[in-house]
Amino acid sequence: MTATARSAETGSSLDADTVDAASATHDSPCISTDAVSDDGDEEKEEDGDEETDSDDEEPALRYRRLGGSLSTLLTRDSASSVTATSRFLVVGTHWGNVVVLDYSGTEVQRWRAHSAAVSCVSVDRAGEYVASSGDDGRVVVRCVASDAEDTVIAQYSRAVRCVALDPLYSRGSRRFMCGATDGHVVLHDANARRWFGAAGGGSGEDTIVFSSSGPVQALAWADDLVAWAGEEGVHVYDVARGQRVALVARAAARVQADAFACRLQWTPAGALAVAWGDSVQEVHVRRRNGAVYAEISVALRTDFVACGVAPLDDSLLLLAYGDAETAAGRADAGRSGAPPVELRVVSRAQMEELSSDVLALAAHEVLQPNDYALAPCADGWLVASPKQLVLVSLRGLRDHVDWLAERSRWATALQAIDEARKGGRFASSAAEVSDERRQQIGERLARELLHSGCAAEAARVCSHVLPRATTSAAAAEAWDAWVYEFAAARALAELAGELPTGAPRLSAAAYEMALAHVLVHDTRELRRLVARWPGELYGAQSVALAIDDRLACGLPPDDVERLKRTAAELYDRVNQPARALRYLLEVFAPGVVERVRREHLLDAVRDKAELLLRYDDHMLAADDAPLALRAAQPAVSLLADSADAIPPSSVVRQLVKTPVHLHVYLHALRTHDAPAAQPFADLQVELYAEYDAHMLLPFLRASQAYSLDRALRVCEEHALVPGMVHVLGRMGDGRRALMLIIERLHDVRLAIDFAREQGDRALWDDLLMYARDKPQFILGLLEHGGVPPVSVLRAVPRELRVPGIRAAVVRVLADRRLLVELSTDCRRIVLADCDALAARVRRARHHAVPVRSDEHPDALPLSKLCLVCQRPLDTPHGALLAFWCAHVFHDSCVLLPDVWRQSQMPAAATAVAGVQGKLDRSLVISRFACKCPVCEQFDRAPEAKGLVHEGWSPSERTDAAGRVEDTPAVPPIQQLLI
Repeated sequence: MTATARSAETGSSLDADTVDAASATHDSPCISTDAVSDDGDEEKEEDGDEETDSDDEEPALRYRRLGGSLSTLLTRDSASSVTATSRFLVVGTHWGNVVVLDYSGTEVQRWRAHSAAVSCVSVDRAGEYVASSGDDGRVVVRCVASDAEDTVIAQYSRAVRCVALDPLYSRGSRRFMCGATDGHVVLHDANARRWFGAAGGGSGEDTIVFSSSGPVQALAWADDLVAWAGEEGVHVYDVARGQRVALVARAAARVQADAFACRLQWTPAGALAVAWGDSVQEVHVRRRNGAVYAEISVALRTDFVACGVAPLDDSLLLLAYGDAETAAGRADAGRSGAPPVELRVVSRAQMEELSSDVLALAAHEVLQPNDYALAPCADGWLVASPKQLVLVSLRGLRDHVDWLAERSRWATALQAIDEARKGGRFASSAAEVSDERRQQIGERLARELLHSGCAAEAARVCSHVLPRATTSAAAAEAWDAWVYEFAAARALAELAGELPTGAPRLSAAAYEMALAHVLVHDTRELRRLVARWPGELYGAQSVALAIDDRLACGLPPDDVERLKRTAAELYDRVNQPARALRYLLEVFAPGVVERVRREHLLDAVRDKAELLLRYDDHMLAADDAPLALRAAQPAVSLLADSADAIPPSSVVRQLVKTPVHLHVYLHALRTHDAPAAQPFADLQVELYAEYDAHMLLPFLRASQAYSLDRALRVCEEHALVPGMVHVLGRMGDGRRALMLIIERLHDVRLAIDFAREQGDRALWDDLLMYARDKPQFILGLLEHGGVPPVSVLRAVPRELRVPGIRAAVVRVLADRRLLVELSTDCRRIVLADCDALAARVRRARHHAVPVRSDEHPDALPLSKLCLVCQRPLDTPHGALLAFWCAHVFHDSCVLLPDVWRQSQMPAAATAVAGVQGKLDRSLVISRFACKCPVCEQFDRAPEAKGLVHEGWSPSERTDAAGRVEDTPAVPPIQQLLI
C-alpha cells in the first residue's frame, strides 16, 4: 500500500486533496477467532496452510472473542451497531434490542427500544445514558442505572441513520444530535419544548442544524464539536456557537463511495479520523484568534475499503475489507464468497504498513463492508460483525514473552521482562508476567547456555532470575538444584560466586560442594568466597582440611600462597591458631608476630622456631645484615623474650639443622636473657667462630660458661689467634699466649696489653728478652710503657741499629718532664685548696651562739669564769655568748652597748614570746658578726712577733721553727656542747 498526505487550512471549509494510490498485495497471517476461547483465558494464533516469512514477525495486536451471553444472543439475532465505554459494551441488534454487556460477554441489561433494526448507539461521557436510533424513525435515550421512567423518546418521520449523545448529557444538558435518511441533522434538547416539525410523541425541542440532499451517514460528538458525514463531505459544527465551522470535502474515489458507509472517530488528541471507502483522512480542528478551521494532517488512498479507523500511538489502525473495486462490484451484485477483513497498522509519518492481521470472523463470506465496525473500548478496540465481536488490544508483555518463548528466544524474552520492569517498552503491562514465569524463562536460558558451554553466562543468568531475599524453602531448593546441575556439568566454579549468602540459605552441602570445585579450579575465587561468606554457611574445618590435601599436590607458587592464606583464615574461624599461624608465617603475612604478642599465642608458635626465623629473614630482606640487626628482629626477639614459655632447649633442637638461624637465636637469647643462654655457651663459641669471628673474642671475655679446652680447639681450627690468646691466658699458659701474639700477630701493643692484664712479671721479662733484638718491639715498649725505659735501653745490644729510637727517647723524656710538672702543679693546687677550706672553717667557728647558763650548764668551761671580766658565768638567767673555739663570755662583755641593748630587748620578751624571742635575739647577734676576743687577739699577736701558725685552735699555734706555742692565760679548749 502506498499513500500520500497533504494538509491545508481553510476558514469554514476544506476541500479534500486528490490522493493517488497504487495497489499492492501482501500475505498476512490469518487469525481465526474460532480458535479463541469464549472465556478469554487462552489466546491462540493459528498459521495458514503454508509457512511464510511472516512467522518470524511478531503480531502487534492481541485478539479475544467475546463469548458468554453474547454468543447466545447472536445465535438468534445479529448485531447492527456497537459502541463501548470503559465499563461496558452496548450492542444494537437487527430485532431492535439494545443490550448492555460487560467485557466478558455477560449480559447486564437489555431493553426493546425499536421495532426495526437499530442503526446506531451512543453513550455519554459518564457512561450513564445510552442513546439508540433505528430504522423505525425513533431515537431512544435511556439511563443504564435507573428504571425505564428516565427515558427520552423522540419520533421522526424518516429512518434515523445515526445518533450522538452530548458528552455532558448526564450533567443536565439533555441534548443529542441525530441524522436521518432525508438529509436533516437535528439537535434535540430535552430541556426545551418539542420540535414542531417532528412526527410522533416525545418532549423537548428539535432544531435542524443542517439539511443535505443525501442521507446523513455518521455522527460523532466531542466537547463542543459535532462532525457528520453527508453528500457534500464531512461537516464540523460548533455547538456552542451554533454554526458550522468547517467542511472536509469528499476525496475523489476510484470506487462508488455511496456504496460504503462513512466512519467517523474523534481521537483523544482532538483530531477527527475519517474512513470513507478507499480514503482515509485525519483532520485537526484548530482555533486561532477566535476563528476555527480544519487542517488535514493525514490523507491517504488505499487499495481496500476502510471499514473503520482509530488512532494507535504514532500510527493509524484500519479495518480493511478486501480490494476496493472488487468489494464495490460484490456489493452491487450481492454475491457471496467475500474475503475476511484485515486489521492493519499504518505509520502516520512514513505512510507505511507496519503490520496486518487477517480476522476470519464468523460468516465473513456473506458480509459486506458496511456490516463491519471498529469502535474504541477499554484498553483497545472492538471489531464487530453481525455474528461476532472481537476485542482487540495491543499485545502486552505476556504476549510478547509467550511469542518469544514459542521460538525458544529465551534471552530476548528475559531482556524484555527486565526492560518492562524498568519502565521501558511494555511497562504498562509489566505486571502480566509473574516472578515465577520470569524465573522459568531465565532457567530455560541458563540451561541452554550451560549445555552449550557458556557456564559463566549461565551462572550470571541464574543469579539474575533465581529468587533472593526470601526465606522460602522453594527458593532454597531452586538454588540447590542448580548447584547440582552445574556440578554435573563440571562448571560449579562459575556458579559459586553467585550463590546467595543471606536469604535464601542453601544447604551446607551446597556451599561446601561449591568451595570444593573452586578449590580445584580457581584459588583466587576461593579466597574471595571464603572472605565474603559467613562461616556458619559451611563447615570451615572440612574446607580447611581439603585445602591441606590440595597443598600436597604440588601447585604453582601463587596458588600455594592464596591457599595458605585461605586455610589460615578458616583455621582462625574454628579457633585453631596454631595451624593458622603456621600458614601465616609461611606466606610472611604482616603483623603475625605482633598478633602472637597481643593475643598471647606463645603456645601456638612453640614448635615454629624455624618459621619465625625465616619470617624475620623475609621481612629484613638483607642477606648480609649484621648479626646485631638480625637478632633484633621481631620474631627472634619474641623467642628470646619468652624463654620461660618457649624453652631454649626446644628452640635449639628445632634450629640445629639451620646453624645460621641457631646462631642468630642464641645471640638474641644472650642479649635478652644471658643466664638462659649459658648452657649453650660451647655451641655459641663454634657459631661465633663460623659466622662472626670478630665477635668471638668479646664473647670469650664476657662469658665464663664455656669449656676452655673446647674453645681453644675451636679457635685453633679456625686460626683465631686473639681467641687462642685469651683462652690460653685464662688457662694460665701466659707464656704460650704471649708467644702467639709476638710470633703470629706481631702486635706489640697487644702483647703489652696482655702482659699488663696478666700482671705477671715473668711475662714482662719474656717480652723484653724477645724484643731486645727487634727494633719494632723496642720502639713499641718505649712508646707504650709497661717496662721502665731504662731497662729497655739497657737490653738493646750496642751493635743493633734501631731506626727512630732517638725520637722515642726524646718523647719518653718529654713525657717524664711533663709528668713531674703536672705533679708539682697538682700539689700546689691541693695546698691552696686546703688553706681556703681551713679559712672557711675558721671563719665559721668564730661566730657566736647565744646560750643561757641555766638552760645549758654543760656548755660552761671548767673555770666557769668569763675570760673578759673574770666573773662567774652561771648567774641566774645569764645571757652568754659561746664560740666554736670553746670560749664562753657574757654577752655584755663582748657586744657593744648598743648591740647589747638590742639583744636584751628580745630576751626580755622571752617570757611572752617564747621561742620567737630567742630567734629574734639570735638574728640580732648574727647580724653584727661577733668574734671571739681571745682568738682575735691571739691571731693578731703572731703578726707582731713574726710567728707563723696553721690551724685555728689556740692550742695548735706554731712558731717559725715548728714548735707549738701555748698561751698560759687561756684555759685548755673544751668541747662545746650545745
